[in-house]
Amino acid sequence: MPVFGYRVTDASGRVTEGVIEAVGERAATDRLREMNLVPIRVWAAKAGAERRRERSLRGGTRTARKDLLPFLQGFRTLLAAGIPMDRALEMTAEFFRGGPMGAVSVFLLREVRGGNSLSDAMRNAPGEPFSRFLIQMVQAGQATGRLEEALEQAYRFLERSRDFRANLLGSLLYPAILLFASVVSVVLLVVFVVPRFAGVFAASGVLLPLPTRILLGVSTFLRENAVYLAAAAVLA
Repeated sequence: MPVFGYRVTDASGRVTEGVIEAVGERAATDRLREMNLVPIRVWAAKAGAERRRERSLRGGTRTARKDLLPFLQGFRTLLAAGIPMDRALEMTAEFFRGGPMGAVSVFLLREVRGGNSLSDAMRNAPGEPFSRFLIQMVQAGQATGRLEEALEQAYRFLERSRDFRANLLGSLLYPAILLFASVVSVVLLVVFVVPRFAGVFAASGVLLPLPTRILLGVSTFLRENAVYLAAAAVLA
């Protein structure tokens, strides 16, 4: 049976979107009206669009987590302003529409309106964008009636964690670049510079010191097995 997307409003004025199966567009509109909904727009949902929507619900974890802090900040602000939870989720779904957090917001909205708690909905969210810490904070906030405060504390903790990781990566970047440059310089020296002196040492007929012989042996080994070593490095 064909699938149609829709945008409707209910008796309280809330605007929602979804999909419905019907034999035609007119039948879909009639079914929505039978559900006491006022159709704003009804359109044929293409199969490709539905598959992209399902992939968005199942995947996109990394992008969803990147948008997690803006989502928490916006959601907490709406709740603190006295907006009902379902309406706040609806507004965040519209704001993040087209991205992973938009799909997650739609899922949370559907679960909350279905009678599930927000913490349970977050635990089952597609892509698992919410950490166990955040879910437990939300669960504690719901149990104590201080959800906005719990969201604020979770937001501040996650923000500090993000800043710490960014500072740590920034601090390690410069030493990593120096280490890489040092390794490359030593390899180039051993592979290309040392062999130029090997002939001079051999022509002199003098027994070379042990460190020098080791260095020449390493240079020879690297030059003769460069292809295999490069392949091993790529595989590693």
